[in-house]
Amino acid sequence: MRRVLFLVLIFVVIFSSKPAFATTNKKLSYLQDKKIIDGKVLGDASIDLALDQPITRADFAKLMATAISLSDELPKFTFFDVRDHWARTYIDKLSNDPRAIITLTQDGYFRPDDYLTNAELIAMVVRASKKDLSEQDRLFALWPDSYLLWANEENLFQGLDIKDPEAQASRQTAYEMLYNAMTVLALENPASAEEFSEFDPTAKSPSFDWLDKAREKVEEAKEAYAQVEDKGNIVFAYKPIKKGDLLRLHIEISAKSIDQEHLVEAKIFSLNSMLNPEDIVVDQEFSKLTLNYSGRRSDSFLASTLLAYYKGQALDLVYNPEIETITITTPGLEEVLSAGDNYGLDFVIKANRDIKFIRN
Repeated sequence: MRRVLFLVLIFVVIFSSKPAFATTNKKLSYLQDKKIIDGKVLGDASIDLALDQPITRADFAKLMATAISLSDELPKFTFFDVRDHWARTYIDKLSNDPRAIITLTQDGYFRPDDYLTNAELIAMVVRASKKDLSEQDRLFALWPDSYLLWANEENLFQGLDIKDPEAQASRQTAYEMLYNAMTVLALENPASAEEFSEFDPTAKSPSFDWLDKAREKVEEAKEAYAQVEDKGNIVFAYKPIKKGDLLRLHIEISAKSIDQEHLVEAKIFSLNSMLNPEDIVVDQEFSKLTLNYSGRRSDSFLASTLLAYYKGQALDLVYNPEIETITITTPGLEEVLSAGDNYGLDFVIKANRDIKFIRN
C-alpha cells in the first residue's frame, strides 16, 4: 500500500509542476509569454483562454495599449462614458495617440463594455499599424470597406478565417490579429521582427467573399473622391462647382473667458466662400452646432450629400431647407473646451448637381 501511495504522489508532482497551455498556437503562446494575454487556470492546471468567446471594446483596448508603443503625451481627451471605467487609462492612451486608434461610436460614445465587432477590431489594428494612413484617408474612408482593404494590404488577415466583418470578434481572432499588427510594426526593425516567427510578410493573404464586395464598393466611391487630390483647382471661389465635386469646410471651435464671461469662438477655414455660414450657434447643452445660411447659399445644398466628422468619426447631421440651417451633433464638445482644447469639425459637401458660382 505504501508503494502505491508513493507512485501516486510522484505522478501528481510531475504533472502539476507547470500549467499546461490550452493551445499549441504559437501566436497565442507568444502573447502569453509576453504576458499580454492570460486566461483562467482550471482544476487540471490547464489555462482556458476562452478563445471562442467575444471580447469587449475595453478588454481589447487594454491589450492594444499593453502590446504596442503609444505616445508619451498626457491624454487631452476622455470619452464621457469611460470617466469612471476601469479601462480609462488604456482607452485614453489609444484615443489620444496621434494615430487616433480608437474613435467615438456613431452616437458619440465609446461604449467600453460592448462587444467588439470584427470590423471595429480591423479598424483599430489598421490605424495602429498602417504607417502611411493619413488623416485624409481616415476622413474619407468608406466604413468598413476601406479598412478591410487596408488590413488585407498589410497582410493582417494572415492565418485568420473571418466569416462576417459585422459579427462579434472572437478572442482568438482579436489575439491573432493583434499579433499580426505587432509584427507589421516590428518589420521596420529587422532585429525586432525576428521574434515574430509565425508571420510571413511575403505570404499571400487569404481570400474572403466580403473582401471582393468591399473592393467593389470602394471602387464605386473612387469617382466621388478622386477630385479631392486636386480640390484646390476644383473648389476655388471663382470656379464653378461640378456634379461630384467635394468641398471642404473646417471649423475650429475654442473657448475663452473675458471679464468672467465664457465665450465660444468659431474660426472657419474654407476654399470656397459658398460654404461659409452667416453665423454659427452652439446650443446651451453644447450638444449641437448649427450653421445658418442665407437663401442664395442654402439652395446650393439641395440634392447634395452632406457629411460632418470629428476626429475622423462621422457625426449626425440634419439639413433643414425651410429655415436654411445645418445642424450637427457635437459629442464631447463641452469637455474638450473645458480642458482648454480646440474642437476641430470637418464638414464635407458632395455636389450631386452642377452649381453655378454664387457671388458674395
